[in-house]
Amino acid sequence: MHAIKQKKETGLDIPIGPAGVEQAPYHYMDRRKKLKIEGTKKLVVHVPEEHDLALMKITRANANDIETIKQLHNNIGLNCDLLVKRFKSEMTHVIGNPTTLKLNFLGTIETVFGSDAANKAEQELKP
Repeated sequence: MHAIKQKKETGLDIPIGPAGVEQAPYHYMDRRKKLKIEGTKKLVVHVPEEHDLALMKITRANANDIETIKQLHNNIGLNCDLLVKRFKSEMTHVIGNPTTLKLNFLGTIETVFGSDAANKAEQELKP
C-alpha cells in the first residue's frame, strides 16, 4: 500500500489509505476539516477534528493509538474537558464492552493529562 504522508496541519506523519471499521462520535462529520495536499489540484480530503480523532483511537486503544493521541496533544494541545464531554455525550453507541471502553478512555486521559485529570474525568462519567 502506498502511503501519502501529510505533516503540515498536525506535525504528525499520518498515512492516508484504506481504513477499517470506524467508531466515531455521533457528530464528527459536522466537525471534519478539509485538508489540502500539496501537489494536488482537485483532491479534497476530509479529516476528523483532533478531539474526534482521539476518541476514535480510544475505541481501539492499542499502543500506536495512544502514542498518536499523545503526539496530537503535544503538537496541538487537546482539551481534556472537551474529550470528556464528547465521550460522555457522543460515544454511547460504540460497539463493544462499555466497561472496557470507559477504562480505555480513563487510561488514555491519565497517560496524556495525568492522574488528577483522570480522577476528575472518572467522577464526571459517573451516572
